[in-house]
Amino acid sequence: MTDITKFIFPVFDDLKNNNFDEWTHIVLEIESDLSYVGSTIKFFNNDKCIDSNSKSLTPTSNFQIIQMHKMMEKEKACFEKWNRAKVIFHRDGRYELSFSWDQTLQDTWENAKKN
Repeated sequence: MTDITKFIFPVFDDLKNNNFDEWTHIVLEIESDLSYVGSTIKFFNNDKCIDSNSKSLTPTSNFQIIQMHKMMEKEKACFEKWNRAKVIFHRDGRYELSFSWDQTLQDTWENAKKN
């Protein structure tokens, strides 16, 4: 099984280089298929959100997420199907990662592709 941290840490490196000195953790919410990445980024100082969506993922980070998604799709036996992910990056380098499937989101994308 492939280690997904090789895809996650470059995204963390991209996000932690921001204008905020006081952040304790970053919440990255992702919508992704095999060719698209949408994201919401929030910086927190403890429980207080100090910035929301003023920073976007770089093209390199988007590429990393798509590559991770493609790798996970190839290794279906090891990973569940997903189109939403949530990553919480902690300042000390720890992270929490969860995946989910949103059929309504998938239906919306598929309907858009038909039109």
